[in-house]
Amino acid sequence: MCRAPLLLLAVLAFACGDDDAPPDGSSDGGGVDAEVLDGAVADAGRLDGGEDAGAPDAGAPSCSELLAPRAPFAIAPGFRGTQIHPAVVFDGERLWVTFTAVEEGEGEGRGFDVFVLSLDCAGEVSAPVQVNAAVEPNDIDGTVAVHGERVLVAWQADEGTGTIGTVVRAFDRSLAPIGGDRPLTTTRLGEPVLGTTWMPELHPRGEDGFLLVGSRGVEALSTFQVFLQALDADGEASGETVEPASVEGAAQSTPTMLALGDELHLAWVQEPQMGNAQGVYLAPGAEAPAPIAPMAVGSGAPSLGAVDGDVVAAIDVGASRREVRLVALGAGEEARVDRDGKAPWLATREGGGAVLYLRGGTGFFAESLHARPFDWDGESFAVGSEVDVPVGDSVPIPYRPALVHVEGDVYFAIWSEGTSPDFEVRAAFLAL
Repeated sequence: MCRAPLLLLAVLAFACGDDDAPPDGSSDGGGVDAEVLDGAVADAGRLDGGEDAGAPDAGAPSCSELLAPRAPFAIAPGFRGTQIHPAVVFDGERLWVTFTAVEEGEGEGRGFDVFVLSLDCAGEVSAPVQVNAAVEPNDIDGTVAVHGERVLVAWQADEGTGTIGTVVRAFDRSLAPIGGDRPLTTTRLGEPVLGTTWMPELHPRGEDGFLLVGSRGVEALSTFQVFLQALDADGEASGETVEPASVEGAAQSTPTMLALGDELHLAWVQEPQMGNAQGVYLAPGAEAPAPIAPMAVGSGAPSLGAVDGDVVAAIDVGASRREVRLVALGAGEEARVDRDGKAPWLATREGGGAVLYLRGGTGFFAESLHARPFDWDGESFAVGSEVDVPVGDSVPIPYRPALVHVEGDVYFAIWSEGTSPDFEVRAAFLAL
């Protein structure tokens, strides 16, 4: 259930398909296909809820006017147990949330289902809707993107056969399903890849489509590699799959992306050797990814955002003791956010943004959740005061908290807390 590099130890044994290497022995990819990049930024929304996010209805109260200071709240109180893997986007009008919860029933051996819901700036939450139509697979780790009137959710489905697949399903804005589950089949050298495909992340693309980044098993390279797949409005694969930077023998995991203008920026964790994880960043047009920093085991990918056209990453580095940092990619500037933080998530706005991160604890759990705003003037960072986010219990580190910018100085944070199996997804509007 964890999106963490350490899972690769177990998953490398999964079947990866019968892909062949190119005749000249080189790796496929070598940069992002221009057709995939074409119109990569959607007109309808940006993940950070910034200027391109689409305006609310004319005359409607702003989020800042609706929001009142209040305690964190449960996203789905009294709903199914073991609520984990929260994810959120803001489209300028509503927040859209996915999470995973245990299947209905009693006894051992139950799997998980993926759910989607939405809420407004007043905190009014819609009822959770089950995303996966199929019951048998173990469905986890959802991701959501919104493009105009279409809501798309992707997730991992573990069918218990040694292979994990990625599945996609479309909904309208009322969260009524449009069609059924669509298992994703990626291609390599014109042939379908039959092995594990996981760690999906969705973004709006073009006039009405989407772009999915993930990691998949490539037998020809004996490892997992990052891929990009364009999807139409219904979640159907459109065109060939792209491998942006294949590296033989190096495992690539937990990818993330940022669309900025007509350019696509990518980051992921790369392990050329076991236990030697490196956060890497692939700039548009670059032939190979550039190292960002050594990554702590289980840290997840660098979290990307854009501030006034500059690409910024939040990362955690270190081993037994981690440190959260901000890095302006391309500018070479860094700033420490917290000397004992972990699992950071970045949300950006004009002139700056904020970082959400965990602190304390050992092993699987952290003791506390915090946020810090920052400013970026194009040359240096100015990190603001820390804000404590009240949590009632320990926060599981692998089910990484998430943060989005809503409006002005208002952000929305979401996380899972509790002890196994009694996890609950909770959220808060933060003024930072």
